[in-house]
Amino acid sequence: MKKILLSVVILAASQAVNAQCTDIFISEYVEGSGNDKAIEFYNPTANAIDLSAGDYEIQRWSNGANNASGGGATKLTGVIPPYSTYVLVNGQTTVENGGNSPAASPALQAMADQLDHGYPAPTYFNGNDALVLLKSNNTVVVDVFGKPGEDPGVAWSDANNAWWTKDHTLIRKPTVKKGVSVNEVTAPGFEFVVEMEYDSLPKNTWDRLGAHDCECDPNYVNNINEVVPQINVTLFPNPVTGKKLFVNADQAIVGVKVIAITGALVQEDNVENNKKAIVDLTQVGSGLYFVEVKTHNGGVIAQKVIVK
Repeated sequence: MKKILLSVVILAASQAVNAQCTDIFISEYVEGSGNDKAIEFYNPTANAIDLSAGDYEIQRWSNGANNASGGGATKLTGVIPPYSTYVLVNGQTTVENGGNSPAASPALQAMADQLDHGYPAPTYFNGNDALVLLKSNNTVVVDVFGKPGEDPGVAWSDANNAWWTKDHTLIRKPTVKKGVSVNEVTAPGFEFVVEMEYDSLPKNTWDRLGAHDCECDPNYVNNINEVVPQINVTLFPNPVTGKKLFVNADQAIVGVKVIAITGALVQEDNVENNKKAIVDLTQVGSGLYFVEVKTHNGGVIAQKVIVK
């Protein structure tokens, strides 16, 4: 394990965000297929926050680095209303790097308040990159995801050594009312215990982007949502050659959507609360699509399917 040697950016931070419900923090982390990556920020205050005026910046400290020189940084723009969210999504729209870097899903990009710039950028994280949120010309650390200066290998894991920060969506628990301060990160023995502050959802789960439950919100007691249990879905055959797609899940399915890579809804089927479904793709042309499966408890998972 590397010793944390935080860069001048962090060491020069003149303040720490310790008070609760006073500043934005990372409320959701989406680490999906390819470049389907997103970061959601939450405003836990009763006042709108102007991100440009506050000079908020999100940085990626990749693979145990002590700064953002290799991971990129993005200035956040726009305004977050009180008790509301702001979503930053990977902005790549074409296949690059000889096919090794796919475009981010249009359906995910459509949920963005801001699309990130090209590589390197913070939304190219892949499970072992720390994220650092700063403001005021990088003099104030607002929140930290992961452990800067530490390379966890593939991903940060829980007490059972199960990966959490790769191939998952993570949602900050409603009880969390502030970001991780510079004092906490630099304290002796600091560890990123991901399950203490985050709940885990399956890969490619995006349906909760754009809203967040937090105890800072005085109306929180009226809009409590339970975290949706992990969904396991199998789609076959893939590629689809006979115009029929078979869907199996470990929870009752209530709906299946076929979405074009442009983000347009191509087909929507209602399912009679069954763990199995057969989707007729006779009217769907050949190409690459996203198939979105919704279960009875509100869980949503999307997978890519080729129709021939």
